[in-house]
Amino acid sequence: MKVSKDKEKLEKVERINNELLRLTRIFEKIPKDKFETLEGVIEEAANIRITMQDMRKELDSTGWVELFQQSKDVEPYERTRPLANQYSTLNKNYQNLMKMLKDSLPKEDITEDNDGFDDL
Repeated sequence: MKVSKDKEKLEKVERINNELLRLTRIFEKIPKDKFETLEGVIEEAANIRITMQDMRKELDSTGWVELFQQSKDVEPYERTRPLANQYSTLNKNYQNLMKMLKDSLPKEDITEDNDGFDDL
């Protein structure tokens, strides 16, 4: 069992590294001095995304709600699973990190292509 857990951890580290590489390629246009200050943000975003994928897989297989019973004298009721709440919190954090990174990209000059409409 321990070997399996170690293998899972190694696979997760590999997935995080692949996501880190993907994000680094996307945001390599950020000026070097800004990029160095945002490296931690990129690393955190990569880690959160992979963690969310694992959480989502678990939630899809076990459900987003569960029956919960306060005591044996009270009827059970459906409640959102704690993992679903954690997922939602992580998702908000991830969206904020990605917005921060996107806003750090240099504004590129937008040139309009001539579609020929005005030439008529």
